[in-house]
Amino acid sequence: MQEFFPHIEKRYRVAPGRTSRAISGISMGGYGALHLAFRHPQLFSSVSAHSAALINKVPTFPVFGNPPDPSFWEQNSPIAMARTANLAGLKIYFDCGGEDDFRFDSGARALDKVLTQRRVLHEFHIYPGRHDAAYFAEHLPASLAFHWRLFPR
Repeated sequence: MQEFFPHIEKRYRVAPGRTSRAISGISMGGYGALHLAFRHPQLFSSVSAHSAALINKVPTFPVFGNPPDPSFWEQNSPIAMARTANLAGLKIYFDCGGEDDFRFDSGARALDKVLTQRRVLHEFHIYPGRHDAAYFAEHLPASLAFHWRLFPR
Protein backbone atom coordinates (compact mmCIF):
# COMPACT_ATOMS: atom_id res chain seq x y z
CA MET A 1 0.00 0.00 0.00
CA GLN A 2 2.98 2.31 0.50
CA GLU A 3 3.69 2.04 -3.22
CA PHE A 4 0.20 1.51 -4.60
CA PHE A 5 -1.56 4.65 -3.36
CA PRO A 6 1.19 7.11 -4.35
CA HIS A 7 1.39 5.49 -7.79
CA ILE A 8 -2.36 5.75 -8.40
CA GLU A 9 -2.55 9.29 -7.02
CA LYS A 10 0.34 10.40 -9.22
CA ARG A 11 -0.75 8.66 -12.41
CA TYR A 12 -4.52 9.26 -12.40
CA ARG A 13 -6.76 12.22 -11.73
CA VAL A 14 -7.85 11.22 -8.25
CA ALA A 15 -7.96 13.25 -5.08
CA PRO A 16 -5.17 12.12 -2.76
CA GLY A 17 -5.57 11.04 0.83
CA ARG A 18 -7.81 9.12 3.14
CA THR A 19 -10.96 11.21 2.63
CA SER A 20 -11.07 10.19 -1.03
CA ARG A 21 -10.25 6.53 -0.49
CA ALA A 22 -12.60 3.59 0.05
CA ILE A 23 -12.26 -0.18 -0.20
CA SER A 24 -14.92 -2.73 -1.02
CA GLY A 25 -15.24 -6.39 -1.85
CA ILE A 26 -17.47 -9.40 -2.34
CA SER A 27 -17.05 -12.79 -0.65
CA MET A 28 -13.32 -13.37 -0.01
CA GLY A 29 -12.76 -9.87 -1.42
CA GLY A 30 -15.14 -8.59 1.27
CA TYR A 31 -13.03 -10.36 3.87
CA GLY A 32 -9.95 -8.71 2.36
CA ALA A 33 -11.56 -5.27 2.29
CA LEU A 34 -12.59 -5.49 5.94
CA HIS A 35 -9.19 -6.91 6.89
CA LEU A 36 -7.27 -4.10 5.15
CA ALA A 37 -9.55 -1.35 6.43
CA PHE A 38 -9.47 -2.63 10.01
CA ARG A 39 -5.68 -3.14 9.87
CA HIS A 40 -5.08 0.31 8.27
CA PRO A 41 -8.07 2.52 9.16
CA GLN A 42 -5.92 5.63 8.70
CA LEU A 43 -5.76 4.88 4.95
CA PHE A 44 -9.49 4.62 4.17
CA SER A 45 -12.52 6.78 4.82
CA SER A 46 -14.91 3.87 4.31
CA VAL A 47 -15.17 0.13 3.75
CA SER A 48 -17.96 -2.05 2.42
CA ALA A 49 -18.41 -5.77 1.98
CA HIS A 50 -21.06 -8.06 0.53
CA SER A 51 -21.29 -11.64 1.77
CA ALA A 52 -17.80 -11.34 3.23
CA ALA A 53 -16.13 -14.64 4.05
CA LEU A 54 -16.52 -14.07 7.78
CA ILE A 55 -16.36 -17.05 10.12
CA ASN A 56 -16.71 -17.11 13.89
CA LYS A 57 -14.07 -19.65 14.86
CA VAL A 58 -10.83 -21.09 13.55
CA PRO A 59 -11.71 -22.95 10.36
CA THR A 60 -10.81 -26.58 9.85
CA PHE A 61 -9.79 -26.03 6.23
CA PRO A 62 -6.12 -25.24 5.49
CA VAL A 63 -6.42 -21.57 4.48
CA PHE A 64 -5.03 -20.59 7.89
CA GLY A 65 -2.34 -23.29 8.04
CA ASN A 66 -2.26 -27.05 7.95
CA PRO A 67 -3.17 -27.73 10.66
CA PRO A 68 -4.92 -24.37 11.11
CA ASP A 69 -2.97 -21.92 13.25
CA PRO A 70 -5.34 -20.25 15.76
CA SER A 71 -2.91 -17.40 16.39
CA PHE A 72 -2.60 -16.59 12.67
CA TRP A 73 -6.36 -16.75 12.27
CA GLU A 74 -6.93 -14.46 15.25
CA GLN A 75 -4.47 -11.89 13.84
CA ASN A 76 -6.24 -11.81 10.46
CA SER A 77 -9.94 -12.33 11.15
CA PRO A 78 -11.91 -9.09 10.67
CA ILE A 79 -14.19 -10.20 13.52
CA ALA A 80 -11.23 -10.58 15.88
CA MET A 81 -9.59 -7.38 14.61
CA ALA A 82 -12.82 -5.44 15.22
CA ARG A 83 -12.54 -6.20 18.94
CA THR A 84 -9.46 -3.99 19.38
CA ALA A 85 -8.81 -1.93 16.23
CA ASN A 86 -9.12 1.85 16.40
CA LEU A 87 -11.99 2.25 13.95
CA ALA A 88 -12.87 5.83 14.88
CA GLY A 89 -13.73 7.78 11.76
CA LEU A 90 -13.95 4.71 9.50
CA LYS A 91 -17.38 4.36 7.92
CA ILE A 92 -18.42 0.70 7.69
CA TYR A 93 -21.09 -0.99 5.57
CA PHE A 94 -21.66 -4.72 5.16
CA ASP A 95 -24.49 -7.03 4.21
CA CYS A 96 -25.09 -10.70 3.62
CA GLY A 97 -27.81 -12.96 2.33
CA GLY A 98 -29.79 -14.73 5.01
CA GLU A 99 -29.52 -17.96 3.04
CA ASP A 100 -25.79 -17.67 2.34
CA ASP A 101 -24.51 -20.99 1.00
CA PHE A 102 -21.42 -20.84 3.25
CA ARG A 103 -23.25 -19.46 6.31
CA PHE A 104 -21.26 -16.23 6.12
CA ASP A 105 -24.40 -14.55 7.47
CA SER A 106 -23.47 -16.01 10.86
CA GLY A 107 -20.07 -14.32 10.66
CA ALA A 108 -21.68 -11.06 9.53
CA ARG A 109 -23.96 -11.17 12.56
CA ALA A 110 -20.93 -11.80 14.79
CA LEU A 111 -19.12 -8.77 13.32
CA ASP A 112 -22.24 -6.65 13.82
CA LYS A 113 -22.38 -7.78 17.45
CA VAL A 114 -18.72 -6.86 18.10
CA LEU A 115 -19.09 -3.44 16.45
CA THR A 116 -22.35 -2.76 18.29
CA GLN A 117 -20.85 -3.74 21.65
CA ARG A 118 -17.94 -1.37 21.00
CA ARG A 119 -20.37 1.34 19.85
CA VAL A 120 -18.60 1.57 16.49
CA LEU A 121 -21.00 3.16 14.03
CA HIS A 122 -21.73 0.91 11.06
CA GLU A 123 -24.46 -0.08 8.64
CA PHE A 124 -25.35 -3.77 8.53
CA HIS A 125 -28.07 -5.69 6.68
CA ILE A 126 -29.21 -9.26 6.30
CA TYR A 127 -31.25 -9.49 3.11
CA PRO A 128 -33.01 -12.45 1.52
CA GLY A 129 -30.59 -14.22 -0.76
CA ARG A 130 -27.82 -16.69 -1.29
CA HIS A 131 -24.09 -16.44 -2.01
CA ASP A 132 -24.44 -15.89 -5.73
CA ALA A 133 -24.14 -13.38 -8.54
CA ALA A 134 -27.81 -12.42 -8.32
CA TYR A 135 -27.39 -11.37 -4.68
CA PHE A 136 -24.19 -9.44 -5.36
CA ALA A 137 -25.67 -7.64 -8.38
CA GLU A 138 -28.75 -6.62 -6.40
CA HIS A 139 -26.85 -5.16 -3.44
CA LEU A 140 -23.68 -3.73 -4.97
CA PRO A 141 -25.40 -0.40 -5.80
CA ALA A 142 -26.12 0.12 -2.08
CA SER A 143 -22.46 0.03 -1.10
CA LEU A 144 -21.44 2.20 -4.04
CA ALA A 145 -24.02 4.77 -2.92
CA PHE A 146 -22.72 4.44 0.66
CA HIS A 147 -19.20 5.38 -0.45
CA TRP A 148 -20.41 8.07 -2.86
CA ARG A 149 -22.29 9.91 -0.09
CA LEU A 150 -19.10 10.05 1.98
CA PHE A 151 -16.67 11.34 -0.63
CA PRO A 152 -15.97 15.07 -0.66
CA ARG A 153 -17.45 16.97 -3.58
